Amino acid sequence: SPAATDDTDGVLKLTVYGWGNGNDPAARSQQIMLEAMTSYWVEPFEPTGALMVGGSLKISGNPTITGTAGTVNANGAIGISGNPTISQDVSSTSSVSISGGPYIGGDVITNGPTTKLPSINPSDYKYLADYILKTDGNVYNQAGGLIGSSPFNGWTYEGANKLSLSGNTGYDGTYYFEGADLVTVSGNPVFTATLIATGSINMSGNATIKPDSGGIAIMAGGDVSISGNPGYTYEGLIAAHEQIKISGNPQLNGVLLAEDATDVYNHVSTGSQFDMTVSGNATITYNGDLETALKDGYPYIKVLGFKKRIKARN
Repeated sequence: SPAATDDTDGVLKLTVYGWGNGNDPAARSQQIMLEAMTSYWVEPFEPTGALMVGGSLKISGNPTITGTAGTVNANGAIGISGNPTISQDVSSTSSVSISGGPYIGGDVITNGPTTKLPSINPSDYKYLADYILKTDGNVYNQAGGLIGSSPFNGWTYEGANKLSLSGNTGYDGTYYFEGADLVTVSGNPVFTATLIATGSINMSGNATIKPDSGGIAIMAGGDVSISGNPGYTYEGLIAAHEQIKISGNPQLNGVLLAEDATDVYNHVSTGSQFDMTVSGNATITYNGDLETALKDGYPYIKVLGFKKRIKARN
């Protein structure tokens, strides 16, 4: 008969008793106990490609997608035009159309497997925040205590559900933007920061950002739009619940991930049959070495320890 006990650390002890020589009470020779310490486990999400899209994708202009894991994966059609360079495979669950003179160093896969993506839900990562900026113009800590007001660390609440950072100074930390429809960054700030917004994020200018928390540079519950000039550099994961648009000449050492959820925000206008676009002279480099605070979405039972005990019948 199985029995289970649980405690507060997420570990479950499962104990199963049985009898040697069958369950007939007269024939039982020994009691056997099997005990396992188990945990309900979800692995951290480790992206497998440089560009991972839950819908269709358009690549145009002269972007470069490179690195040992510089693959492109879309759960929809892919259109490639111009002269992009893609060092590894291009994989679509439907079709891949190619025009112009692109260089593709790996295979072009049509009707391929579905790319498994985690849910991009910014509220799941609010716990990472050092600063919680709300549309009342105030800034709070994790305990809900008031620690400042606009302007704060360069961030200004502009009204109309909009927060912005301009100029050339950025302050390190993890920022969670709650309730704002749009968060904008312009100028040339250089900082170690994680920007997590329940709405959309628009990046322009020449920012340089390294992740402060969980391998995440930028995460949006809406859209992410990135433009800029040479020297515009990011590291880590850039993720959107809806769409991502890359233009200009940004450089990313990391991963773009767009879940392609149903539109609520319209800060990225798709404008065609394709849901996401990468254009200009962007450079995206990924070597498969990014571990994030995201979960891969496929939990399993992990056995932490196991023992067997045999007790002879008296």
